Amino acid sequence: MPEGLYRAELEPDRNGETAGTAGPAGPQGATGPQGATGPQGPQGPAGPSGTSQAYTLLKDYATAQPGPQIAPQGSRFQPVGSLSLPAGSYLAEVTLNVVNEATASGQDNHRVIACILTPSDDEETITVVNGGDTDGGAATLSFSTAFSESQAFTSSLICKAFDGGSDQSQVSVFTLRINALAVDNLNSQ
Repeated sequence: MPEGLYRAELEPDRNGETAGTAGPAGPQGATGPQGATGPQGPQGPAGPSGTSQAYTLLKDYATAQPGPQIAPQGSRFQPVGSLSLPAGSYLAEVTLNVVNEATASGQDNHRVIACILTPSDDEETITVVNGGDTDGGAATLSFSTAFSESQAFTSSLICKAFDGGSDQSQVSVFTLRINALAVDNLNSQ
C-alpha cells in the first residue's frame, strides 16, 4: 500500500468493543506440564490356558506291609508301581527307596538294581544296594525323564536285579514316588 492516510472502519465485537485486524501468529510457547493419568481401560480377553496338570503316585511300605520285591537276576523287568495318564507330553520324576535284606554269610550281598519308567524304555537308571549285613543296606534311586503318548496310557516303573540269586533278589521297595507333569511341548536338543 502506498504511504498516506487511510481510513478504516472497525466493527464492534460481541462485547461492544472494536478491534483491528489479526496480526501474524506468535512463536510456539513452552510445553506445558504432563496431565493427570487417565482412567484404567477395559480388561482384555483371557489368554490361552497354561498347563497345570500334575499326576503323582506315592507308595509307602514302611509301616503297612513289605513292598514288592525287585525281580531277581535273570528275570525280565517287573513293575513295582504304575501311574495312569491321559494322552499328552510329560516330564516325570521318580524316587525309589529300596532295602536289601540279603545277609548270606561269607558272600558279597550287594545288588545292582536297574529301573526304567515306561514308556521311556531307552533310559535305564542303575544303583548299587549294599547287603543287609552292612550298615548301608538301603539305597535311593532317583531320575527324571520325558515322554509323549497320543492316547491314554499307563506309565510303569519296572526294575530288576543284575546280580544275586536267581530265585529272589532280597531287595524290596520301601517307598516309591512317581510325579508326572503335563506340558504343552517337549523339545529335545
